[in-house]
Amino acid sequence: GLKGSGFGEICAYNSGHRHRPPYPQEYLQRAEEIGFTLMDSIQGLAGRCQIILAATSPATAVEVAREAAPSLGSGHLYVDINSCGPRAKVEAATHIKASGARFLDACLLASPASSLHKGLTYLSGPGAEDFRQAFAPYGMDLEVIPGGKVGDAALLKMLRSIISKGTMTVLWE
Repeated sequence: GLKGSGFGEICAYNSGHRHRPPYPQEYLQRAEEIGFTLMDSIQGLAGRCQIILAATSPATAVEVAREAAPSLGSGHLYVDINSCGPRAKVEAATHIKASGARFLDACLLASPASSLHKGLTYLSGPGAEDFRQAFAPYGMDLEVIPGGKVGDAALLKMLRSIISKGTMTVLWE
């Protein structure tokens, strides 16, 4: 992934059901093996990182943004790469923008399991070009939607999915 491409320090915070502070020893060891620094809170993560990549389940994306917002400020870029629809992205953005941070809608179009960090990712909203410039040198395939606002990348992903799955269904019939 990014570490193998020469990216610097990567910090992570996980508040999932299985892996949350205090982290299990196996989880801590795996994070160390892949070069991640695990943080004990979103506040700790925000204190150490200017770019926050939110990768949660679609069902918790808005809740996570709401929880993260008080720890963010004008120097932060919150990158929502969750597979949720435009409405959820816009709702999450309201919480992040209230903190003074920028919210970026990012939609990965490939499976991270097979493409790692190099899959095509659409970007829309404030900070899209800044994110592209910062991460493209590490092999990320980032496409900024010109004039795109929060929710546009999510909408594009949904439309692409409808067209490709609809075409497959018609062909199957």
